Amino acid sequence: MISGTIITYDIVIFAQHFELMKQVFLFVLISIPFFVIGQNLPQEAVVSISKAIDKIKVDGVLDEDTWAKADVAKDFYQSYPVDNDYATSQTEVKVAFDDNFMYFGIVCYDPSPGKYIVESLRRDWGFRNTENIGIYIDPFNDKTNGFIFALSPYNVQREGLIANARDISTDWDNKWYSEVTNFEDKWVVEIAIPFKTLRYKNNRSEWNIQFIRNDVKNNEISGWTAVPQQFRPSNLGFAGKLIWNEPPPPPKPNISVIPYVLGQATKDYEEGTDAESIGKIGLDAKIAVTSSLNLDLTVNPDFSQVEVDQQIVNLDRFELFFPERRQFFLENSDLYGRSGFPSSRAFFSRRIGIASDTSGNRVEVPIIFGARLSGKINKDWRIGLMNMQTAARKGSVLPGTENVNGGSNLSGQNYTAAVIQRQLWSRSNIGAIFINRQSTQYDPTDTTNSTSAFNRVAGVDFNFADKTNTWIANVYVHASFDPVSKKNAISQGSFVGYQSRHWTLFYGYTYIGDGYNAEVGFVPRKGTFSFGTFRTQYIIYPKAQ
Repeated sequence: MISGTIITYDIVIFAQHFELMKQVFLFVLISIPFFVIGQNLPQEAVVSISKAIDKIKVDGVLDEDTWAKADVAKDFYQSYPVDNDYATSQTEVKVAFDDNFMYFGIVCYDPSPGKYIVESLRRDWGFRNTENIGIYIDPFNDKTNGFIFALSPYNVQREGLIANARDISTDWDNKWYSEVTNFEDKWVVEIAIPFKTLRYKNNRSEWNIQFIRNDVKNNEISGWTAVPQQFRPSNLGFAGKLIWNEPPPPPKPNISVIPYVLGQATKDYEEGTDAESIGKIGLDAKIAVTSSLNLDLTVNPDFSQVEVDQQIVNLDRFELFFPERRQFFLENSDLYGRSGFPSSRAFFSRRIGIASDTSGNRVEVPIIFGARLSGKINKDWRIGLMNMQTAARKGSVLPGTENVNGGSNLSGQNYTAAVIQRQLWSRSNIGAIFINRQSTQYDPTDTTNSTSAFNRVAGVDFNFADKTNTWIANVYVHASFDPVSKKNAISQGSFVGYQSRHWTLFYGYTYIGDGYNAEVGFVPRKGTFSFGTFRTQYIIYPKAQ
């Protein structure tokens, strides 16, 4: 089934005049706020949530009295392959809560006989090729950040964090409960999400929420609220309203401590040597400072349980980007990791705790301790503050770091990352970031050092989005600082995009000076200037499907 024909034109211009670049940069910065005028927004859907009147047993059978009296979110709209009609595979969602859980009772009707199509029975499966129903929750009503919980018909779970209104990271994991019952013409879902899993403000009577159904068997994606076909169904700009008939329970103290002990003993019987034992002890802790501000602590962390990276063959001479998977770094990671553009990120957490030996192989650098405070202070302000200390390691070089005198010994390193972000208008924000790598016990006379005494990056990011992501724009300016001053130690760029039903237009440029040195960031290539990239795309939707 074909839903559209795409015609694309790309124009790339490389400019030589820096003054012209600055003029365009200022024009974009000044013009962005006016893009929001004249947007036609769809009417929001509303569903109410009441306290359960009896105990809900999560068994995939909606036989409690609570479900019989609960409000229903229904009449799902298609968003693919067309967006002008109701879904052929309808879905009904009921919501309730008690002192500990949010409950969802969902009926996914299935008019087509046959088995369900799923890509994998592994947790955090891919969305597009797996039959599923998803819950997208935005407790802060900023239509920018939130949580997703989704299930396949075989009760395989998928959860993640939503950033930038639509981008989903499934590396975040948490505990919630679900059961699914399959029938010939439908599958029934029952879900319990602990309030401790969520971050929300007390006494807030409205949340944004969306329900998305992917019916792979019938090649149909539908949502509780209408989402135009040119946008991702997960776009929080189109979310409906969840109205609390009673305020949700006040957030309770939420402290999680996970200690660990590792040990091994080895003995060479052929040599007759004494047995050697190795031990390691550490812990991870997560503390809810407030309902929306979280403190992560770690001492001698062990990341042996982290999922391995997807294997990729690199056929060029530039470093590949691999996403962070260590749980300590994941919550609110967009505060740090999205500063700048993909070609120039000011902060890349995988620089911490990883080095290269003299042969170029990746090796672990022990992390001694770390602390990370992140989240929302209130409706308008978000903060992130992190400090980590790593141990020294001989014969090692930090990847992304400019090697000093060809040295091969890595001293202890202290990393600090600080971000503050202010929300503007409905879904825009401006933020400042500061990154510092400081070599501890640094000796300037030691020529075996593989790093300089310090490296710092500071900058400002401005992100604009209207209420439905029809207009989006980004502007950033970053500068690096080293013990020895360098010329052109800046990175900057801007981007403006427009997306309608048929047209997609964007313009962007980036400048990365040859002296720009973000050693705790991801900058695979320096000394580049792209001005600018224009792209136009026209989508033709055929009348007959």
